[in-house]
Amino acid sequence: MRYLSSSALGQLGNANDSIVQTLVSLLNDDDSSVRSRAAESLVQLGNANDNVVQTLIALLKDDDSSVRSRAAESLVQLGPQSNKLKPLLVHWIEQHQTKHFVSHGIDVLQTLVR
Repeated sequence: MRYLSSSALGQLGNANDSIVQTLVSLLNDDDSSVRSRAAESLVQLGNANDNVVQTLIALLKDDDSSVRSRAAESLVQLGPQSNKLKPLLVHWIEQHQTKHFVSHGIDVLQTLVR
């Protein structure tokens, strides 16, 4: 049900604060498919506010590889709309240099600077 809700919210095309906050909260759901779909819905809404970007960056270290990939894809798609994404991502990479999941962050940064 939460998966369908996150999907429907993205399809509304309405990026008001209430909808964005609901989707951001779904990025922390226990179900990985809900987290992935919420990330995709935020991209559909085109919302790249600081909270969205920081929560998506945090998902780059999710236990589920499909969620990490979806978060990376979402950041790439939202990147041009956020002038704060690159510095936040560089800082995140510096903090997690030795972690196995840092490659997703590096991939996003490389795509954004091309």
